[in-house]
Amino acid sequence: MGLSRALRILTIAGSDPTGGAGIQADLRTFDRLRAQGRSVITAITVQDRRGVHDFFPVSPEVLKRQLEAVLRDSPPDAVKTGMLVNGETVHVVAGLLRRFPPPVLVVDPVIRSSGGVALLSPDGVAALRSMLLPMATVVTPNLPEAEALAGLRQAPGVSTAAFVQSLCEKIIAQGPRYVIITGGHRSGDPVDVLCDRQEVRAFGSRRLAGELHGSGCIFASALSVHLAAGRPVEEALRRAKTYTRARLREQL
Repeated sequence: MGLSRALRILTIAGSDPTGGAGIQADLRTFDRLRAQGRSVITAITVQDRRGVHDFFPVSPEVLKRQLEAVLRDSPPDAVKTGMLVNGETVHVVAGLLRRFPPPVLVVDPVIRSSGGVALLSPDGVAALRSMLLPMATVVTPNLPEAEALAGLRQAPGVSTAAFVQSLCEKIIAQGPRYVIITGGHRSGDPVDVLCDRQEVRAFGSRRLAGELHGSGCIFASALSVHLAAGRPVEEALRRAKTYTRARLREQL
């Protein structure tokens, strides 16, 4: 696509008052990658650097009005979803994205905080699987999120590599073009796994030491920008991974 104007990237996600994740991290990523950010807020969270303490969903009607206004006014080159709270929110988002389909849809399935707080209800997980995954260009779960989407648990004696491949196959069968299972929740050095209906590819890196916040949001946002710019998914993954590591180093 031509780049006579800045790419417009829309994030649909929760607000993080620490700025490390959620809407704030997404918009900062878009800006640093020279894209124009748009945002629709799904929830207000109460959190600090120790974790999420509570959250308050935006009403479905307010969410619908926010999203429809943005989609009508300036159709985005890519949409990235993050925290979607519950099934009602997913229904609103999926319905409007069917009416105004974006060229690129990156679904970051935010299901649980790193501290264990549920950020997507069980009916939200079901709606995500049935309504948003079939529309997605790429889905970017970490390992626990991939288990929830696939409905699988690792059996004793099954290697992590074989298990991740099974997760990929289950999630791809739900309709997205690509799945990237990020490696931050695996033991040892992280390995991101990219799969489609033909093959599975692994991308390893060295683990950064320390407590890190917002890596999934940053990665999915950077990926959205690079895909909107027309880059192949493998190149977009590599660039998003490099960008994410650079931003995480700033936290250390």
